[in-house]
Amino acid sequence: MERLKPLMRYLGYSAWFSLMLSVFLWVTFPWAKVADKVTVAAADNNISFSAKKLRPSVVGARAKGLLVGPLAKDGASSPWLQAEKLAVKSSIGGALAGVLAVRKISAEGGAASQRELLHRLMSALGEINVDGEMYGGEVEVGLSDQDKEAMRLALTTGRLDLSAYPLPAGLSGAPKGRLQADADVLWHWEDSKKTSGSVDMRFTDLQLEGIKIAGMGLPAMTFDRAEAHLKMAKGRAEFRNTAFEGDVFDLEVEGFINLKTNLLASTLSLRVKFKVREDLEGLLSVGGLKKDSKHRDKDGWFHYQGQGRVTKPRFTERRVARSNKRRGGKGKGKVTPDDEDASVKPSRSSRRSTKRGSLDEDEEEEPISRDPMSDERRQEIEEQRASLREERLKRREERRAKREELMEKRREAREDGEELEPLDNGRVIRRPSLTEDFDRTNDLDEEILIEDEEVEEDIEYEE
Repeated sequence: MERLKPLMRYLGYSAWFSLMLSVFLWVTFPWAKVADKVTVAAADNNISFSAKKLRPSVVGARAKGLLVGPLAKDGASSPWLQAEKLAVKSSIGGALAGVLAVRKISAEGGAASQRELLHRLMSALGEINVDGEMYGGEVEVGLSDQDKEAMRLALTTGRLDLSAYPLPAGLSGAPKGRLQADADVLWHWEDSKKTSGSVDMRFTDLQLEGIKIAGMGLPAMTFDRAEAHLKMAKGRAEFRNTAFEGDVFDLEVEGFINLKTNLLASTLSLRVKFKVREDLEGLLSVGGLKKDSKHRDKDGWFHYQGQGRVTKPRFTERRVARSNKRRGGKGKGKVTPDDEDASVKPSRSSRRSTKRGSLDEDEEEEPISRDPMSDERRQEIEEQRASLREERLKRREERRAKREELMEKRREAREDGEELEPLDNGRVIRRPSLTEDFDRTNDLDEEILIEDEEVEEDIEYEE
């Protein structure tokens, strides 16, 4: 034990020295210059970054009064993110690997794209947790790497105040209310078809003011129900039960987003419909939306088709079926599936039953029951069909032979130079001889045709 005392003394002094060195380095480290360095690096990428206070945590960083947004010379752009407090945490090994990854990317001259930069950073960090207080609520975000092939995103928010979020310039309307969002997404880096998860957003007491259509303002709109849900699977993000129902304006969204490995390159395939209160439809007519528009259904919904990229969507009118109408007062109107009293074209068997007689209005129609066809009767029908085919082939051969014989007679008459009778239009035809006897090949035996049709009809009826 006496021999270990000098060793323990040296170890204690070393530990104390390391602790005090870390504390003094922590206190005297120029974190303000680090914040300035981050601000300059962000500005080189056209991003505005500012924080009233930036300090490190155990493994990570803390910021107060954080603002992140697009860099604008006039300073009129709206920030993407504005947080009163924000804390970013990671593991010790992940933090060291992240620093080394950043140095390597800088030595290579930067990443090829933002997706590649995020992929390499997440692969190095392994896991990141973000806790923040913003827009009157709390936000928790978890990012974790999944075997360097995918990234898992877990998002949970409190009731965020929409009025605290500044809208970009050019957008009309000031939203009010609360937003609560939950998301759990597994994003695959190379194969978007393996991406899965869900995103749910619910709005409470949502209000929109200052919405304009064709330069004319709409009254303030309050929504009793406002929610959006996305289900991701097999390379698609499908909208489910997404609707905004209010006293002035109703909106419903269906369809999906075709996901790409580059999220900004994803394409839309949406079906959007909306309608306004009846007393406000006059405002829509100013913008070209009339009651007789082809993309307006009988319930007052205007239908649109959404296509293009998520960054540049385009919406076109989608024609819908209208109620039964007659064009020009002649003929029958076209029947559509939306008509309540849509008629169905009767089948051949139903037409046959109507010919036999119809039931009285007071009588209840009983279903017709038929005995199953026996194998002997089925074989007999097949034999009748075979015999009919043989007779038809035989008649075709006879007509073909008569036609060839007639053509031969015409050629012989043309070679003999028989007298031809002129017509008024200049054409000539041969005057047939009184002794010439030939059959007209275009005339068929009516009794045989009638008999064939009756046999065919009986066979179909029995089947």
